[in-house]
Amino acid sequence: MGNGRFEFWEKTNMPKMIKGEYYLIQKTNYIHANPVRKQYVKSPEDWVWSSANAEGKINIDSVI
Repeated sequence: MGNGRFEFWEKTNMPKMIKGEYYLIQKTNYIHANPVRKQYVKSPEDWVWSSANAEGKINIDSVI
C-alpha cells in the first residue's frame, strides 16, 4: 500500500558489515546467481562480468 503500513523492505541503502566467512560466501553466491535467475546465462561462470568466471574481466585479489 502507498501509505507505508505494509512495506516489506527497509528504506535504506546502508551496506552491511561482512563479519564472517559464511556471510561473505552467502552474499557472493547470491550475486553470482543473479544473471542465472534473470536467465541471461545458464551458469554463473558464463557471465563475463562475474568473479565466478575465471577468465572474465574482473580481477580478484585474495582477502587473506
